[in-house]
Amino acid sequence: MSDEERTKEKRRVYLCSNCNGGCSSNSNTSSTTEEMKNLLTTYLGLSFSVFLGLLPKYSLTYVTSLQSRNRVLALRLFEAEEQLRQVRARRKEDGRANARAAEILAEHRSAWLETEHSLLNRLEDAQAVVSELRAQVESLERELLVARSTTAIVASGENAVARREKTEDGEEEREEEGEVSEEEVDEEERVLLYEEGDEEGLELDEMAAILYQQSLKMPLLSMDGHGLGTQNNAICHSTDSNWFGPSNSSAKPIPDFNPWQSLNYDSVDPMGDLKHVTTRESPWKTDLESSCVPSKMRVLEEELTNLENLGKGDISKIPSLMRKQAKRYQSLSVRIDDLCKRMRASDPYDPAIGAELRIQRQTEFLMEAKHLRHRATETRVKLNTVQSETLNISIFSFGEEFTPEAKLRTRRSLDSIRNNFKEIQRNLEVWLARILGDLEGMSRMREYSNMW
Repeated sequence: MSDEERTKEKRRVYLCSNCNGGCSSNSNTSSTTEEMKNLLTTYLGLSFSVFLGLLPKYSLTYVTSLQSRNRVLALRLFEAEEQLRQVRARRKEDGRANARAAEILAEHRSAWLETEHSLLNRLEDAQAVVSELRAQVESLERELLVARSTTAIVASGENAVARREKTEDGEEEREEEGEVSEEEVDEEERVLLYEEGDEEGLELDEMAAILYQQSLKMPLLSMDGHGLGTQNNAICHSTDSNWFGPSNSSAKPIPDFNPWQSLNYDSVDPMGDLKHVTTRESPWKTDLESSCVPSKMRVLEEELTNLENLGKGDISKIPSLMRKQAKRYQSLSVRIDDLCKRMRASDPYDPAIGAELRIQRQTEFLMEAKHLRHRATETRVKLNTVQSETLNISIFSFGEEFTPEAKLRTRRSLDSIRNNFKEIQRNLEVWLARILGDLEGMSRMREYSNMW
């Protein structure tokens, strides 16, 4: 029973005793009330002092620390509410700015589309105008060529008529004077036939050029320029008329014409002294270090070590797969290097050994190189499988336990490992291809020498 309950019980007993005794006056009642108050006050003070005396030694400092912590937490809560209020206000402002930017972008995009359509229309109109102008230019060039050819034909016909009339007048004058012989008449007739054949050949060539260019629908060259000019055609057909004429010895002499006389050209001198043959070393004479495979393997080992240090969860499975593939490449490179060492020890080009032994060595080396190429192909297939597995693991294994920096470093390590594997595969395949090409070239040379 507590102190308060005891005090109340004593008060009740005291009141009952007073009531049973029979109070005679109000003065006795007031005196008892004051005594009860004094007693209650004394009791409360005594109980509080006892409570204070029974408190722990460090309770006051603990209460003070709790009060200070409460004030700190209240201050942090107020700051957090203020920051939240600011963030909400900024989000509202950002939303308004984004909406405005989207509206401006939509307006600009519509303007850009309109400009693009207008430019495309203008381009189509310009292309149509260009095609029309080209057609007009081609038609004008054809008309100009036809006009020039017609003019040339008319002029040649007039010249032929004038020469014929001049020849007839000269013959009449000679007949009148009685000085014309049969040989001179024949010579004049042959000259006239030569000139007529020249003009007819020119007319046929001009018309053929017109028809050919019209069929091709191409711009024509000027007939007086570098194309089918009157001078070149006349020379060409004059030679034809001389050749097919009645007498080749009595024809009109034609000066020699060389169409290439205005061009400068170099004399054809022997170039044997300038010949240069580049030689290359046989691929099987190179060692393993020259193929850059060991250096790539060392870099790959460092990257795998870094990946193991970064690996967590399923990522830790990737280095084991990568190391298996690295061991495959290491064994393949060692076997290729061993083949090269044996080829250097027993040179297949050595002329000192017999032909049969040399053929046997070349065949053995060729078969082993083909087997190694097959192994390299299998290794490439396994590399693709390993890369697909590691890609799937890396996609689904980046959880919350990875920091952004760790994710970035892990991805960089994986990319570097993939690139190193590709370069190692390519170096080994190139090395094997060169060895195979050298051996197959030796066998082809042997077959060629046997055939001859």
